[in-house]
Amino acid sequence: FQPVHYGHLQVIKEALEKTDELIIILGSHNKAPTCRNPFTTQERAEMIRISCDEMRIDRNRVHIVPVEDHPYNLNRWIEGVHAA
Repeated sequence: FQPVHYGHLQVIKEALEKTDELIIILGSHNKAPTCRNPFTTQERAEMIRISCDEMRIDRNRVHIVPVEDHPYNLNRWIEGVHAA
């Protein structure tokens, strides 16, 4: 989602055809911007919300949650995903 694009939105639409609610987990929460990942979690979440509105996707069914990265510690990252 850096930035969100049409392909992402199509996946969101298709997922919502199969479920009542969708959880989107945004990784790299609280990381400093880089050339590869220039947007904050808040900016990415807002892009997704605005894009959902533009594509007439019911964003009340889309939940966006942040998860911090834990390099070299897969178990800790998995715990963060489950907690989110």
